[in-house]
Amino acid sequence: MELWKTIIVAILTSGAVTGLLVAVVKAWMESRIKLEQETKLATLKAEFDEQLVRLKAEQDRLSNEANQLLQARLQVFPKLSELIYKIRNAAREIRDHPPHDARDLDDLSTLIKDFEARTYEFRLPLEADGVFSAVHEYKRHLQVFLLGAKELALSVRDGRNTEGLQLQQQIDDLYAEIDRLHQNIIGELALLVFSRAATAGK
Repeated sequence: MELWKTIIVAILTSGAVTGLLVAVVKAWMESRIKLEQETKLATLKAEFDEQLVRLKAEQDRLSNEANQLLQARLQVFPKLSELIYKIRNAAREIRDHPPHDARDLDDLSTLIKDFEARTYEFRLPLEADGVFSAVHEYKRHLQVFLLGAKELALSVRDGRNTEGLQLQQQIDDLYAEIDRLHQNIIGELALLVFSRAATAGK
């Protein structure tokens, strides 16, 4: 009977030790798994926070670039529009009152040179908005108009009336194209300024 008691005690002790051992191993495994999960979670959170900081920095950079471009447009486009308008009016004056001397074209020549300089100065925002080619075409027509007006002044001065009439017709045609381009460019520039300003306000 003692043997049975010893066997039962041994079984119970062995069961208790095994149960205790299983409980300890289970607790150790659970804490190890929990620690690994917390470490992975902390690593993922750190990576997420780092990406979030980078994305915010990129968003700030893009926002600043967009704001700078808008500010450039708000400064550039009105100045350029004013110059385009003045040149068109000067060209109309020459069309309506043909020059008798090449010096009568000095004001237009100065305006065209200023326009050419500003066109290249403002090239980047103009190209970014797809209007540089139209502005460049306008400038080219103005230069041809000025050359024709100089030829007209010389023909008037020299009394070459037939040639003068032909040149006047060419100037009329060039002015019509200048006026058309003027209207298109002014409309595009105004649309760009107001659409960008509205977009930036959102």
